[in-house]
Amino acid sequence: MRTLIYFLPTAAALVGCGTNSLGPSPAPAAGQPAAPTPPATSVLGANDRVENPAYTRWASALPGTTVVYDEVTDVAGVLTRGRRVSRLVSRTDLAAEVEVQDLNPDDGKPVPDQTQTLKQLRWMAKPTGPGADDPARPPHTYETNTETVTIKGKTYQTRWYKYKGHVEAGETDTQTWYADVPGGLVKSVHRIPAAKKTITTELVEVKTP
Repeated sequence: MRTLIYFLPTAAALVGCGTNSLGPSPAPAAGQPAAPTPPATSVLGANDRVENPAYTRWASALPGTTVVYDEVTDVAGVLTRGRRVSRLVSRTDLAAEVEVQDLNPDDGKPVPDQTQTLKQLRWMAKPTGPGADDPARPPHTYETNTETVTIKGKTYQTRWYKYKGHVEAGETDTQTWYADVPGGLVKSVHRIPAAKKTITTELVEVKTP
């Protein structure tokens, strides 16, 4: 199992190189362009930093809190289903550690070699440029708004973002919906038009210890 230190001005949620739309990963989430790496928090002054949304979204959760997502991948009409679990391992005033694990949707067992631990540092450099007033705004966002959505029979008050990215197969277009739940993400739709591929991720349940 790897532990990765990850700065994310969004998820990633969450959202890895065109396949992982559930949140932070070693690569950008769900085609999300890589965010610039901020300076080490030890050299950031109080006026130069903001709290990392990837940390804040776990701030009210207890260690052991688990968030379950269903993921459907559609490639030219051929559907593949998956399930992913994010679990808050620990949280301090400096960082939150989140374990992300793929499960076999048929038997609920972990998929071998598909577990990683992500270290979300609390502080990140204050954003600049367009959208700087919203640290959660993904890079290359071209539209954002609020919306009440119903997912798996539950209603959430969300803020969504639409943003462009690029993977080996070509340009990507992603929309993510965030709400006041552990981890933040309640839904994402990630499209790779050149590959005729769409990945839809939806929150299934939140389990508290």
